[in-house]
Amino acid sequence: MITEGQSRKDPAVDDQAWTEAFDWMAELDRAPHDPAIKAGFNAWLARRESHAEIYAQLREVWETAPHLHPVLSDQRLQRPNAQATALPQRRRVLSRRQWFTGAAAAGVAAAFVVGSLTDLRADHATGTGERKAIDLADGSQMQLDTNSAICVAFSPKQREIVLLRGRAFFAVVKDAQRPFMVTAGRAQAVALGTKFDVRRDDDHIAVAVEEGQVAVTLDGRDLLARTLQRGDALTLDLATGIAQEAHLAPEAMGAWREDRLLVDDWTVAAVLDELGRYYSGMIVLRDTALGARRVSGIYDLRRPVDAMRAVAETQGGRVTEISPWLSIVSAG
Repeated sequence: MITEGQSRKDPAVDDQAWTEAFDWMAELDRAPHDPAIKAGFNAWLARRESHAEIYAQLREVWETAPHLHPVLSDQRLQRPNAQATALPQRRRVLSRRQWFTGAAAAGVAAAFVVGSLTDLRADHATGTGERKAIDLADGSQMQLDTNSAICVAFSPKQREIVLLRGRAFFAVVKDAQRPFMVTAGRAQAVALGTKFDVRRDDDHIAVAVEEGQVAVTLDGRDLLARTLQRGDALTLDLATGIAQEAHLAPEAMGAWREDRLLVDDWTVAAVLDELGRYYSGMIVLRDTALGARRVSGIYDLRRPVDAMRAVAETQGGRVTEISPWLSIVSAG
């Protein structure tokens, strides 16, 4: 089994194993029922304890990240024949591991481009690990969380913020003539003078009230018979329209604004998903049983890799950093 120390001590051996793992994966995908290929692959697995671990990591990420396939299906990743292997190398070529981690970086860059297209419509946006404090024209204040974007639509008759993605906190100046509205897809949070935050994910909207009162609507209809009060939180499933209420402790309300992630009986998978918003690369969870275990704790959002390790290790798992762009979480 590869350890971090082994990887650093002899990277050439590690890269060679990755090269061979790529070659075997290509051969197995090309001819999955060929007995000679299967026999050769099994012999390769038995040759070194680390081979099975490296192949499992490669196969897991290959299946988890289909955007890598066009990059890694290049002829340079095909298994060389014996004659080609015997020829001297006349130029330096990247190892399969370098190609793979480079492709992972390309995948992250592609995700960044998608985010950037959203940001073209935004008045304010943040990148990974970045937060931004913004003074609005009416005297209200706003803080944007990591990977977030908003549009500002103020007029003499209304104050509206459109949350395109991510999360934002608002400290609103009271103006009875112009309610303060935050629109997130089909949902809208309305306040007069209050402090609250709104989060928009692909399939959920979440509102948490730190001070004052906030009304939440979906498609123009009130979701609740009452307004949300201090300490109240609401999560809306956009697919079903079902809203769930909760009450948050005061220290949990603004934890993200202090670079803290407070976790109370979350699954490991949910924690890793949240940490991924603050991590520049991809996180791959290899073990579903590990991902289903539940944890509680406080984690530093400024050090997402350390936080990943803390989460995994308390459950007997481990984190392998393949590159700055890719971390794999697996059972120990």
